[in-house]
Amino acid sequence: LGNMWAQDWSSLYTRLSEEKAPLDITKTIQEQKWNASRMFHAAEDFFASIGLEKMTPTFWEKSIITKPDDRDFQCHASAWDMHDGDDFRIKMCTDPSMEELRTVHHEMGHVEYYMLCKHQHVLNRQGANEGFHEAVGDLIGLSVATKTHYEKLGLMKPTDKYNPTDILLMSALTKIAFLPFGYILDKWRWTIFTGETPFEKMNEKFWEYRIKYQGVSPPVKRNESFFDGGAK
Repeated sequence: LGNMWAQDWSSLYTRLSEEKAPLDITKTIQEQKWNASRMFHAAEDFFASIGLEKMTPTFWEKSIITKPDDRDFQCHASAWDMHDGDDFRIKMCTDPSMEELRTVHHEMGHVEYYMLCKHQHVLNRQGANEGFHEAVGDLIGLSVATKTHYEKLGLMKPTDKYNPTDILLMSALTKIAFLPFGYILDKWRWTIFTGETPFEKMNEKFWEYRIKYQGVSPPVKRNESFFDGGAK
């Protein structure tokens, strides 16, 4: 499937679509010399256009949006609420690409949530559950990944070839295919917490769920010397 955890099936796209390759505006982004700052300001403009907040001056001052040269750095993108009502940040090693542009919108979606909840008691500022914030972020990420929005950004032309069905197919392979994986990972985890799955059977239970709910099997025989669920 082209993904270590089988959580992303986008590698199957060329087998399922008549298109030779999925829509990718990365080359155009790079040719137009977009950088991290331009990508973040484009995201801010999008949120402002739908009636949400612009980022605070502190956000622009303290966020890290490119990889520092002077230290080791964890590049996984993340958004942060420093809980003073003004200090919200994103940490990201931004590269100019279509996927990174979507990620910028996703992370800024988290910040918008933080900003709108800043007047609440600190215990009420988190999402309804751990997946709620991600749903908000992905909703925004999917909303901007359209030809109409790319045209507004000058990254596509009205005459550019575009098949909306193929965009939906790629979204399904990347987002819907993740749902059973996310479900089994938490289901498996909770059976360990409750004692239903003993420590000496953890990997066996993990693959039982993988086969039952996700429909994937291991490429080689697995046993309890492996901890495949913990690899994520």
